[in-house]
Amino acid sequence: LAQAILAQQPASQPASQFVHVLIGKASAAMAAADAQKAVAQAPCSSGSCDGWLAPPAWLPRAPIWLLRTTASVVVFSSLWVWYWVLVAHCGGLCDDRGRVEIRSHCGHSCGQFFFLYGAMMTFVAAPVVCLLLVKAASSHFQVVAFYALMIWLQLWGRSVRFGGTWLHVLSDNQRNILYALFSIPWMTGVGTLFFIVLCRVWAFERSALLRTKATIMLPRSVVCMVLSMALMGVGLLGENCFGENVIGENGYFTGWDFFCVPILLGLGLMLGSYFAFAVLSCKFFADVLRLAAEAAKVCEGRMLEEVRRAELTARLQLVGVAASFLTTLVAFVGYMWFYILRNQSHQDAVFSQTAALLDAAGNLLGALSLSGALSGSLQGSYEAQDVERGRVRLRARMAKDWRPSGSSEWQRKVDELADRGLTLQSLLTFYKGLGREYMHGYDGSRHTTADVVRRAIIPLSRGAGAAYSCVMMGDVPTKPKKMVTHAWGNLFRNLVAAVIADALGEAEYAMVAYLLEHDVEQLESWINDAGKGGETYWICAFCVNQHRGICGSNPYNDRDPVTGAVHETCPCGLQKAFNDTAPLCEDGRSIDCEMNKFDDVMAMLAATSKDYKQVVAIDQEFKLFTRAWCVAELATASEMGMAQTVKVHSRRTLDKNTSWLGALRIEEMRATRPEDVADILAKIKDTVKFNLSLKALLFEKLFPSWRSLEMTDQMNRAGRIARWQQFSRKAGDQLVWKTSEDV
Repeated sequence: LAQAILAQQPASQPASQFVHVLIGKASAAMAAADAQKAVAQAPCSSGSCDGWLAPPAWLPRAPIWLLRTTASVVVFSSLWVWYWVLVAHCGGLCDDRGRVEIRSHCGHSCGQFFFLYGAMMTFVAAPVVCLLLVKAASSHFQVVAFYALMIWLQLWGRSVRFGGTWLHVLSDNQRNILYALFSIPWMTGVGTLFFIVLCRVWAFERSALLRTKATIMLPRSVVCMVLSMALMGVGLLGENCFGENVIGENGYFTGWDFFCVPILLGLGLMLGSYFAFAVLSCKFFADVLRLAAEAAKVCEGRMLEEVRRAELTARLQLVGVAASFLTTLVAFVGYMWFYILRNQSHQDAVFSQTAALLDAAGNLLGALSLSGALSGSLQGSYEAQDVERGRVRLRARMAKDWRPSGSSEWQRKVDELADRGLTLQSLLTFYKGLGREYMHGYDGSRHTTADVVRRAIIPLSRGAGAAYSCVMMGDVPTKPKKMVTHAWGNLFRNLVAAVIADALGEAEYAMVAYLLEHDVEQLESWINDAGKGGETYWICAFCVNQHRGICGSNPYNDRDPVTGAVHETCPCGLQKAFNDTAPLCEDGRSIDCEMNKFDDVMAMLAATSKDYKQVVAIDQEFKLFTRAWCVAELATASEMGMAQTVKVHSRRTLDKNTSWLGALRIEEMRATRPEDVADILAKIKDTVKFNLSLKALLFEKLFPSWRSLEMTDQMNRAGRIARWQQFSRKAGDQLVWKTSEDV
């Protein structure tokens, strides 16, 4: 092997330079091995790996017509109950067997109270349910709407039970079956509430990259709850089939036998598991609130606003969970006191039924808090989801209409470019080698992407004469899931930070850039914990073969910002291909050129992969929006209906540049080659309309606010804040919070 390596050394090349090239090749080979290992160990291969704490993405989303039909049924059913009150009964009294007056065994009348109270609560619950059903845009919102619907069904069933004059025609067994059916909404509602809480916990812990006791104990509580229901079901079934008729005709327990044992065990286990779930859930959200409060003490500016929003989200979740669980526990105790302990006085009946109705009221408050209706998230996310549905329809239509290029040679080059993705792990491995194994003297605060291309990417790929992504991935064709739009004038550190921020779900990359400088191992640990090392990206600096383009010339005498030396050109000697290099297409564009096919690559990947997205890595000065090719990529992605996410350095930089961004015009964009601007403008039929759509893209679509996020997504953001606070507390480094405010 040594003889083979030495045989490759050119006679004219100094030994020291050859050694550096050799080290670069070895580092690239190691990076390729790490990349392949990351792909192999990735939790999934769909490109949307969420690691070990992913909330369910399989939730089906009900069609709008079904939601609105259900809301209409709720309204008419509630009005029907009040028709009963005002017309059918005319204020009369009736019991659950249809008798004109309800009297308990102790002689006290209470049926009218139960019926009117239930009817009133049913009517109050109806608009809440309708609001959630009509505004439930996402699947997670629809789960909360379903929970509210179960609450309404409980109230409606209670009204029917105490107001149903038709029940006297039913036998005792039929009435018992009917009452059992009335309990189904309660059990379904409890299960739905458990599921909602677990989704919130999963969302938080997925983004916080930590596993709390809630993750371990909450599912166990659910298992205990299911087991308790099974025990009660066995006991009740045995009682009805083989028991000694310990349930009297009024529905109360009149004695005890063998089958009462599983019933009581089930009730005890249910109460214990429900109480444990309630305590653990409240403690979990209280801990989230505490972490947000700690972060608020060291944050300032826009980051403080972000933390305050996280506090509000945690507080609303805590209020919703506490209201639902506590009132249900009170109602459960009231049920056991009245029906099991046989203390059936008039006052006990009023207490039991009032507790049940208060439980419904507390659950409604919980549904409103958990849905985000109290914070404006419900309406904001409904509007955002309406825009998202339009984007999905556009994506489907454009994918259906997409056709390969009429030129087979052009399409072959597009296909070749589309197979040059690289993994996040390989990118991070390359970054860790800067200043150590190659590009000695690298300064993350001064060297731009263009500098890294000249001093690292081109030299390291010289031996292969190919795009450096091919070297990094060991010549294994890799389809990217995301295209990164960026400006070469941005700091290379910030480009890498923006890509990592995308993988970790961060909206800003200032703090990620800080860790790249001070604790890159922590970032690597987070990436591994999240299972994001195998995420694939397309970055032009890596995925375009620079040896077929810019490597042989430096027309503007670009210099290294640290040493001041002019960047050296590459002596690879490969033939270059620019936009006017033959062979040409019918429209005059070069077939072999790789720098004029970005929009074609994007369009093809968007049409063939529904998961393909665009990541916009914006520099601190927002110069990206003055570069013609970057704006062209934004336009192409928008026209194709691609999902687009923006990564900014910090919110302060966004505020600083908002004024001039509002005056953006495509006619004033710049490019390295003036003819590229002419080509891009030639593709735009209406520049005025394009400028308006570009501004809408920037200020309405790409920068989502908390109000436009559903509560699960808000818990994701709260989890990311908690992750940074945990790191800050563990490392004793409060400066990480300050970086988002330093411009």
